[in-house]
Amino acid sequence: MIRPDRGPILFLSNVYNHVAAEGKQQQALPDQLGARLLHAESLGHVHLAGGDNNASLFPEARKGYSNSRETKEADLRFQKFTLDPQRSVAWWTGHIKGGIFT
Repeated sequence: MIRPDRGPILFLSNVYNHVAAEGKQQQALPDQLGARLLHAESLGHVHLAGGDNNASLFPEARKGYSNSRETKEADLRFQKFTLDPQRSVAWWTGHIKGGIFT
């Protein structure tokens, strides 16, 4: 939690989700994170969440990963989470190579 001198309180979350084959466990993270995002927003705070969701909003750009049923289901779970109209969410995507954003 960051309390700036002025402006909203900022919460930061770094996530690493379960792999696609562990769909039930993978769904638990967006359920919990979604509740935290809604709670922070209801209090007028900002919650910035980033990390590895082990799913993609751009599956057509996937290289070297399985295109299995489990992977497609993981992508759909992540898409559903990102499109939830209850949250006022803005999304940004980056490509990490060698530990840096490019």
